Amino acid sequence: MPASTRDPSRVAGDRHTTKSTGSALSERLPAATPRFLKFACVGAGGVIVNLGVTWIVLNLALAGADDRGIARTLASIAGIVVSIFTNFLINDRWTWKDRDKGQGNWWRRCRDFYVASALAAAVQFAVFLAVVSALKLQTGVAGLSAESVEVLAGQLTGIALATPLNFIVNHVWTFRDRS
Repeated sequence: MPASTRDPSRVAGDRHTTKSTGSALSERLPAATPRFLKFACVGAGGVIVNLGVTWIVLNLALAGADDRGIARTLASIAGIVVSIFTNFLINDRWTWKDRDKGQGNWWRRCRDFYVASALAAAVQFAVFLAVVSALKLQTGVAGLSAESVEVLAGQLTGIALATPLNFIVNHVWTFRDRS
């Protein structure tokens, strides 16, 4: 069914909608909910890429760095940049595949996705810095060093807060229907 004719009160897979008081969750969710769920799935993969790249850079590429603050910052930035690109590729091909994005506009969409994601990344990075500076762990968790736990907690918190902003900007700007 085309996106423009979907019933906005129904969520993909939801067979039980209630119209009694108008307060049912399914009635309050926007029509973009199924697309957001796809975006969230792509983002979950991006989280794995982000955290994996962050950990690799921090613990392998920069393991001997004397300035751990710079090592943390570079590791976080590397995780963000790589995950943005992988997320763009999948979102372009899957999440917004139904939209007429215009012929030959792949580079424009990639650029716009990075711009939109840069806004979300700025939010993510600010949260990352706040969390890392607030946490003062003395011991690690589950075999991870205290530093690794702080860095990963900062990344995860930043990702959670930046995701809704990222979706909205990409939905209305980067992948807008150009028909």
